[in-house]
Amino acid sequence: MIIDQRDIQKLGGKAAKYPTAYVISTLLKKINAKRVLDVTYGRGRFYYIYRPEFLAAADPVKRQWVVTPDIFYQTHVWGLFNLLERHDFDVVVCDPPKWHKGVRYNKREEYNQVIGDAYSIIMGALRLAHEKVAAKYFLLHYDRVLPLEVVEDVEFVWWARYLYTEKKKASHFTLYMI
Repeated sequence: MIIDQRDIQKLGGKAAKYPTAYVISTLLKKINAKRVLDVTYGRGRFYYIYRPEFLAAADPVKRQWVVTPDIFYQTHVWGLFNLLERHDFDVVVCDPPKWHKGVRYNKREEYNQVIGDAYSIIMGALRLAHEKVAAKYFLLHYDRVLPLEVVEDVEFVWWARYLYTEKKKASHFTLYMI
């Protein structure tokens, strides 16, 4: 499925403010996710529309949150292996920053503070989902679909007002069965 950011923003309200939260809410509701572990939490904008019953978050830096998690671990994905006991989560969410080397985020400085590369963060999150938290699903925001069992993939076409982009940009919000 392909969704254009502008079509989501036309819905108004919360969808207009954070259109990616609309995509996340649709995918989390599809699997009735009540317990979510987000290993790359950032500011928590993903949960602006749909906040699960229990939201655990991890990030190397504590940011100014849009949505406050129930529990926050100030660490990277690999640090969670030492901090978490065996927990049950419905889904592990991963949105690694800096998919491409050499790219600088001018409007969101927090995305420039990266520990590890996107691939190692994703692999760490998958390992955590398998070995520590017994998650059935893995929700990934990335520039491509991985060769895993796909439940649903949303190709999100985004437009940036502050960039001189001639072509539309796209990323994938992919829900995997693990």
